[in-house]
Amino acid sequence: AGYSPRVRPFIVSGFFSTGMADVDLYFAFTSIQAARDTMGLRQGEWISGFEITVDDVFKADDTAELVREKLGKGFSVYPWTETNPQIMAALKLESLALGIIMVLLIAVGSFSIITTLIMLVMDKTKDIAIMMSMGATSRSIRKIFMLQGVIIGVAGTAVGFTLGLTICFLLKRYKFIKLPPGAYLTDYVPVLIQGPELCLIAVGTVFICFLATLYPAHQAAKLVPVEALRSE
Repeated sequence: AGYSPRVRPFIVSGFFSTGMADVDLYFAFTSIQAARDTMGLRQGEWISGFEITVDDVFKADDTAELVREKLGKGFSVYPWTETNPQIMAALKLESLALGIIMVLLIAVGSFSIITTLIMLVMDKTKDIAIMMSMGATSRSIRKIFMLQGVIIGVAGTAVGFTLGLTICFLLKRYKFIKLPPGAYLTDYVPVLIQGPELCLIAVGTVFICFLATLYPAHQAAKLVPVEALRSE
């Protein structure tokens, strides 16, 4: 009648939860002897494969290649990137989307800096003209407004990092944002804090804020003291 699966009765002695939907739904633990009998392994065959955990999941491909070289022919090695290609594609797309969203958020913040500095230049036109008439150069005026914009950017970045890291640490510890079971690989929002990426974000944010100061600072440096005082 064709292939018939082996059926064995088992006593359920408990449940486990790892937070990983695929593991919790499809995995069960039993003794090696019971598993060997159920899978129909011959005498002396105790296992059908190993699962290896690596310290860095993003280097699983390199580890798999090393294992292939050590085992030689007759064995198959599959890293998680090959067994879950859809997940890898989804992660890359989500990373790209999140990166674009973050850049847009920073750009919106930089426009606020531009607006603030332009309003400040308009408000301080008389003061700028007096300073220039007393000997201040266009270069020094430009530096003042550029420095003010950078200070605003650094302060905003510091506050944002403090709030963001605090929320991340709390989320990592208490896992208070839950996800629908079975819809994702995990039932809570995982958090991974990476130092190099944080430094890159901080430097990029301050640099964008610096670029946002160039136009207002240039406008302030272009003021002609006589014309500015006459208009006032």
